[in-house]
Amino acid sequence: MAPIPILSRVGSDFGFGKRTAVASALSAPVSVTYLIVAAGGGGGYDMSGGGGGGGYIVGTDSTNFFAGSNYTLTVGGGGAGGISFYAGAPGAGTNGGNSIFGSLIAAGGGGGAAGPGTGDRAAKSGGTGGGGGVSAAGASGGLGSRYPSLPDTPSPLQGQPTPTTQGYNGGNGAVTGSGASGLYSGGGGGGAGGVGGNGTIPAAGNGGPGATAPAPLGGGTFGGGGGGGSGVYEPSSPIAGSGGPGGGGPGGDGAGNGTPGTTNTGGGGGGMGHDGVGAATAGNGGSGIIKILYPNAFTISNPGGGLTLSTATPGSDKLTTITAGTGFIQFN
Repeated sequence: MAPIPILSRVGSDFGFGKRTAVASALSAPVSVTYLIVAAGGGGGYDMSGGGGGGGYIVGTDSTNFFAGSNYTLTVGGGGAGGISFYAGAPGAGTNGGNSIFGSLIAAGGGGGAAGPGTGDRAAKSGGTGGGGGVSAAGASGGLGSRYPSLPDTPSPLQGQPTPTTQGYNGGNGAVTGSGASGLYSGGGGGGAGGVGGNGTIPAAGNGGPGATAPAPLGGGTFGGGGGGGSGVYEPSSPIAGSGGPGGGGPGGDGAGNGTPGTTNTGGGGGGMGHDGVGAATAGNGGSGIIKILYPNAFTISNPGGGLTLSTATPGSDKLTTITAGTGFIQFN
């Protein structure tokens, strides 16, 4: 996947990655390889779509990072699963939080759509698309590789396509008939490495696969989509959608709960099965992660705190992993 370049070494036009001081001619450039994974979206409520996996960025930059300057970091928090519409709450899952390193923004995964009903039920777009809805005629999944409308997304970027592919669309839902005699299955959430599966009758769509990180960054798969939920009205045993590789949570079958996405993978939450009494739950999205590989001669510090990080030395380079928080890092 093509890297997204650093927009500016003194900060982007939207204020992200702004350095506290312009580097002097004597400041040492630091060659950095990075993995940025946003948080997954929450699954939808009631025979619903799975949440999209978090957007995924990997790349190398040897010219725009300098020793002694501060760079903003944020690890996105997982989106919330849809809430019971029996209590008048929106049934769709919410988008996962963006993960930010300097001027790079990995877009949070889209929330999964809810089942039949009123209110906010449509699948949401994001770094990867939310799962398909199961409203009137089986709604479409959310669009992948789009910046969500979140507080930490600069307003000119909200809803706009990302510069390069961060993830893929969610799958469509499937509906036959209506009401208590209808048949419903949610679509799978899109993944960082592939589209979510479409729902069929009686099987909900599987979550899209995540993307695999390069070996120097520790490998692993990130940004799997959540599986869709399948309802109890199916003609045979309802089949829940599986979570996509990379932390996606499976959907619920029958009256089953959606499973949360895995922490620090950006996995989407699973859509829940049918709930006639307001007791079942949809899966929350998994939080994101940031990894930074850089020469052993440097050390990363966290001026002012706010970040949860750890550093290993795999060979001749250091690898710092940030698993939570918002703050600054500095290469020293």
